[in-house]
Amino acid sequence: MMRSSVMERIMQKIALAMVLAGLVLAGCFPQEAPERPTKYTSIEGALANAQDVRVLYLPKAGITDLPAGLAGLSNLEKLDLRGTGLAALPPAAGALQKLAFLDLGENKLTDLPAEFSGLVSLHTLYLDLNGLAALPAALCSLPGLKYLNMDR
Repeated sequence: MMRSSVMERIMQKIALAMVLAGLVLAGCFPQEAPERPTKYTSIEGALANAQDVRVLYLPKAGITDLPAGLAGLSNLEKLDLRGTGLAALPPAAGALQKLAFLDLGENKLTDLPAEFSGLVSLHTLYLDLNGLAALPAALCSLPGLKYLNMDR
């Protein structure tokens, strides 16, 4: 029962947190396998049920197109789409005004939509290992951008 007391302490600390943006406990308690959460067969299904998503972590997920529903995640702060195979971003991605961290590295992007300039809270952007030949114009109007990685 040692694990239960450890889990109780963790849950008590979580309860004291004002805002919990993300929590990963995967592999922490392998003997206590919890019931599996709802499995979604599409991003659209997951996004349709996401009321307050702040972090969306989908690296190497084999996503070639982003759904329009992504723009509805108005509280999204971190989006990781590294190595998914994306060739383009939908203009709706520019509506994510609270997005602060975006990883689009290791994709097939050759340009960014003009609407990308709507990401006013973006401070960290990974565009490394893409097909970008030049600095996309949309990046010039991002007031909070502090870190940009465009390594080839």
